[in-house]
Amino acid sequence: MNEESRIGIRRAEDSDKEQIIDLMEFVFSKQEYYANNRTIEWWNWKYEENVFARPIHIVATSDKRIVGFRSFWPWEFICRGQVLKAYQPVDTVVHPDYQGQGLFTKLTEKALKQAKEIGADLLFNFPNHNSLPGYLKLGWNYVAKLPWLVRPLKPIHLLKTLKNKEKATPVELDEKYRITPEMCDELLERESFDGLLRTRQSKEFLWWRYGENLFFKYGALQVREGRRKLSAIFEVNQKGTRREMIIVDILGSSEMIKKQFKELIIVAKSMNVDFMTTIMTNGYEMEELRSLGFMKVRKKNLVALPLNLSLESKVIDIDNWRIVGGMHDSI
Repeated sequence: MNEESRIGIRRAEDSDKEQIIDLMEFVFSKQEYYANNRTIEWWNWKYEENVFARPIHIVATSDKRIVGFRSFWPWEFICRGQVLKAYQPVDTVVHPDYQGQGLFTKLTEKALKQAKEIGADLLFNFPNHNSLPGYLKLGWNYVAKLPWLVRPLKPIHLLKTLKNKEKATPVELDEKYRITPEMCDELLERESFDGLLRTRQSKEFLWWRYGENLFFKYGALQVREGRRKLSAIFEVNQKGTRREMIIVDILGSSEMIKKQFKELIIVAKSMNVDFMTTIMTNGYEMEELRSLGFMKVRKKNLVALPLNLSLESKVIDIDNWRIVGGMHDSI
């Protein structure tokens, strides 16, 4: 009997947790952008305490040893008052000794079957150029290469550090920017983007996603003008001698986008940041930011797989999505 024939595909059990974490650390530790250490506490935050639902975890085993893992991370979207159950594939890993045996496909098919059984409406993800063909082969729809805006603040130093191979680590933010449970209610979006597929927000979601994260150090900045307000959630990371600011979420009045980013530039400069970046988010006049020195680039692919076929025409059009950086599990 060969090695491949002994591989089993099944749902993960609670007792598999430590083996899965060890496998991820073994495979990911040398190739990741961030210096993130996976622990039981990290697992519990990401998966057990998720405010939307329980994840779908699938493992591949060989002689009781876990050699592959596939997780579908739960989300809830809302569009025109309809709450949609969504999943994002994350943390996919196969031990090097078992790669090339089709485990990615087998793990995905098993997870997809379970997603259908529990009534998921759609799947989405942001695959890189290496994993994109695998998604397309499995029938996913290519939606778009996402447009980002980048604002260099120290261009000469930035160019010198582009080939820096050190891993990025979060920068501790000043207390005035730190997110608190009380702040989360204030951050909640009051304007409606009703025609767009977007995360179903609540103060519980904001606190879990940004306030309780065990690795990233998120901060928030809010600008006001009369009754209008706009909030931005951001992180600052150190990569060698380079610092980067990523705006991971924006919430509030679309009319105040330019005012908000002027303030963010001031904050970034005060923290010695080399460049800032944000996804161009539908619902905001983000083209206005080009007058502040932001340049458009395209990176990260968006793919989607509608399981609720009534959503098919909507999810394959990028103009119907309200995408922010915080929808990506590694930002």
